[in-house]
Amino acid sequence: MTSAVSTRDFASARSRLAAARARGARALSEPDAKAVLRLAGIPTPRGGVATSAAEALALAARLTPPFALKIVSPDVLHKSDIGGVELHVSGTDVEAAYDRLTRRVRARLPGEKLEGILIEEMVSGGVDIIGSVTHDARLGPVLMVGLGGLWVEFLRDASFRLVPVDRADVVEMLDELKGAALLGGARGGAPVDKDALVDALLALSELVRAAEEELQEVEINPLSASPRGVCAIDAVVLLRSGT
Repeated sequence: MTSAVSTRDFASARSRLAAARARGARALSEPDAKAVLRLAGIPTPRGGVATSAAEALALAARLTPPFALKIVSPDVLHKSDIGGVELHVSGTDVEAAYDRLTRRVRARLPGEKLEGILIEEMVSGGVDIIGSVTHDARLGPVLMVGLGGLWVEFLRDASFRLVPVDRADVVEMLDELKGAALLGGARGGAPVDKDALVDALLALSELVRAAEEELQEVEINPLSASPRGVCAIDAVVLLRSGT
């Protein structure tokens, strides 16, 4: 399941980003990044952050397994590279998974700040899309859309546009992908909710426009697209340096 999303509130999203930048942050933790996405109208998985194994168990009791558990640290953007992710965790294994993650990460990165463990309901059955906006020093914000997850590294199937974009631009970007057929229900599968996918990518573009002074890059990978809608499974938000 995904978190409920209300009307887009780009002003509040920008305020959050400005406050983090004022504190000297260069990146947001994943929970903070997803909070900004929700303000922009982009759904995320249901979940929360626990700072102890007991909290993890109590939080999981209010959610539906299986779960994804990930370390929370603004200093670690690629959590899987250092063993900071556990997937398909059952309700009965949450406490043990919490302990495994914290021990493993502290052993590998003893000097990094660990703020807790993010526990989320797993989202499955969708097509993985990557959506990102990067601020180019010469061109300004550039939207990139492509096949996401592991596919982005191997296929490099992506389309690019300068921001701002409109709905027709985003539809055209998706149609340009070599893997576009996957969105239409390849091999007898149901087509994804393309309207919801376009909405999310437009919201990403509009978020960066609304907070261009604060943001260097926003990447959602994967943005899971299914017949039921979309969900931002993972997100990275980098803030601009300087004042």
